[in-house]
Amino acid sequence: MKIQKQDGTEVQIEWQQLGYGEARSFLCGWCSAHVASERGFFGRDTVTSEAVISVHICHLCGKPSFFDERDLQHPQPAYGSPIQHLNVPEIRELVEEARRCLSSHAYTAAHWCCKKILILICRDRGQTQIQTTKDAIEYLKTAGHIPPALLDAAEVILKSVSQAGKLKLMNHSEALEIFQLTDIILRLIYELPATMKEIQAQAHKQDLTGPPQSHANQILNRLQKGYLK
Repeated sequence: MKIQKQDGTEVQIEWQQLGYGEARSFLCGWCSAHVASERGFFGRDTVTSEAVISVHICHLCGKPSFFDERDLQHPQPAYGSPIQHLNVPEIRELVEEARRCLSSHAYTAAHWCCKKILILICRDRGQTQIQTTKDAIEYLKTAGHIPPALLDAAEVILKSVSQAGKLKLMNHSEALEIFQLTDIILRLIYELPATMKEIQAQAHKQDLTGPPQSHANQILNRLQKGYLK
């Protein structure tokens, strides 16, 4: 088979059987694990024997990730990181769907997932009468679930969702804005309180022979892949 490299040159590629090549470190697009796999299928330039394209096998889930001639990964890992202690199944599933939509450039779908999530958060807080994203954001502002530093950003998002009856195609920045706001709200409501309780419980069991780690440092360590980026 022939493919065109990034520099525009066309090369003849020959696929090799499953074997071992140069190890590649990547986030698996299937299980989201950070792996370094050297096992897979390699498409090599028939002249230089250079591996131009490859399929690496995740050694945890066993599924393949394809790296094309531009070194782009397919499927890409879901955007962001999972939210811990999110014990509402419908919200948890929609968050994962929104993450996958963002990584697949399905920005309108990600935007609508986040709109639904904001409504479900309010209902989980006991506000069962809330039916629209506009009402959801207004409630979250009033209840203090949106940090003061993000109130201006919430107003911008509010304007973009005010016309509920019209379907608008969303771009990357619009989808990312509402996702980031939704992500922070979820972490403040679900993840951070539960993480604090875990840290406090661990503090009572901590070995007194060594210097105790501060609560602030423990929180940073636990949330470094989530809310605090």
